[in-house]
Amino acid sequence: MSGGIPPWHMWGTNKRIDIGAFGPASPINGSEQIVKVGYGRPDTWSFLLQGQLVDLTTTGAGGLTIELFFVVLIGLGRTNFRIPAFEHYTWVNGEQDKLIYSTEVLGPTRSAADTVENLIRDIPAETIDVGVSYTATVTGSMSILSAALNVGAFFAPKVHVRPEWHEGRFPGGETEGH
Repeated sequence: MSGGIPPWHMWGTNKRIDIGAFGPASPINGSEQIVKVGYGRPDTWSFLLQGQLVDLTTTGAGGLTIELFFVVLIGLGRTNFRIPAFEHYTWVNGEQDKLIYSTEVLGPTRSAADTVENLIRDIPAETIDVGVSYTATVTGSMSILSAALNVGAFFAPKVHVRPEWHEGRFPGGETEGH
């Protein structure tokens, strides 16, 4: 392999996000970037998104809601398109260890008369940036001592034939098979 890590090492990640401690009077909001794809040419991408509430310690009585939004920025040529709630997961009342994942998302309704679901299974793009934003709220006298999510996003091009392969060059170590 010639210099540096292969670019596909940035095409997916799994990350722990510590939400921290909070009570009814102080809901928590936050955001983080988790994936950056810079492919260098347009392609059609498949994806897997996932989230899991992995840590939760509470005191008091009441309810808890944690919402996670996947924010996707798609770039192609000289333009980009931001989708603020590409996917949305919710955990209610301490569904600790509940794993949620998806390989397709439900897009918005195209018209009031539309009866066909707008399923998105692929993303046409040259660059893809994925961030997550979250909101955690409690009701009653409940307080959160600690809470954490494990979030991930993974992308793969539908066709991964690099032009230099036709010249017998494999700069990303593609023939090493590990």
